[in-house]
Amino acid sequence: MSAPSDAAAARLLAELHAARHLARGSRRSEAEARPSLSAAALWAHVRRVPGRPVSLAVERQIRDDPATGRRYRAMLRSQALAHTPLAIAASDGAVVQRRLGSFALEIVPPDAEAMALLLIRGVAEGASAPSLIEAALGAEIVRLELGAPIAGTIVLALDPEVAETALLARLAADPKSEIFLL
Repeated sequence: MSAPSDAAAARLLAELHAARHLARGSRRSEAEARPSLSAAALWAHVRRVPGRPVSLAVERQIRDDPATGRRYRAMLRSQALAHTPLAIAASDGAVVQRRLGSFALEIVPPDAEAMALLLIRGVAEGASAPSLIEAALGAEIVRLELGAPIAGTIVLALDPEVAETALLARLAADPKSEIFLL
């Protein structure tokens, strides 16, 4: 086998440099490659109506990018009537009652005749009542519409056969979950 000519060696060296440059460029983190979400896109997500289609790209970026997740939660806090980042002093790991500002969130466990209920107490007469609840723990997020208060209490049935209410029941009982009343 003969030695490569100077032109072939120069070409091989140029190809190696180009390959190295491409390899370094492809190792950029996903966060660098992903464009930052606009404030308008995040506000639209904060103000979304439960049950309507959502942007999966926005959901993915909130879940995968810590900075975007922090921006989203800050926007939620600014709109929330009440918020709790985590339960205070839960003894057995399952929370039965939590305080969210002036509201008390209580889980009534199921019995033989009725399913579990979520009660939101403390809705003052004539004051703004929350219309949405959002609970989050890690990548798990659920948002549900709330009914009108009756005698200062909002009642939501936590049907275990409905995926969203089953997830809300689990997240609301977890002391590490974050809850927003909007």
